Amino acid sequence: MARRKVKNHWFVSVAVPKQGHAHGSVRRTETFPTEDDAKQFAKEMLSEKHHIFAGTLLGAHLPVRRIISGSQLYSWVGVKADPTLIRLETGRARVPQAHKRMTSH
Repeated sequence: MARRKVKNHWFVSVAVPKQGHAHGSVRRTETFPTEDDAKQFAKEMLSEKHHIFAGTLLGAHLPVRRIISGSQLYSWVGVKADPTLIRLETGRARVPQAHKRMTSH
């Protein structure tokens, strides 16, 4: 039996706010044939201030999955990170160290 050829090797998953009166968000995932295509979409979503992560899909040519999230996303797409938008695992925005020192006096 022949293996199914994977056309898209990269994905970007985006948290999109729910429509209507519901709170929270739903996750939408797009797949792309190349890393450059995935980077372009990720850059657009970051500019719209969406919470995203990206990575590779498993396949014959990509036996190990790569996940890109958090501050890695900004260097991956080639833009300077906005520290107020980088989320920690707890879901709270990370406050830059310089800002903490300035406000603690």
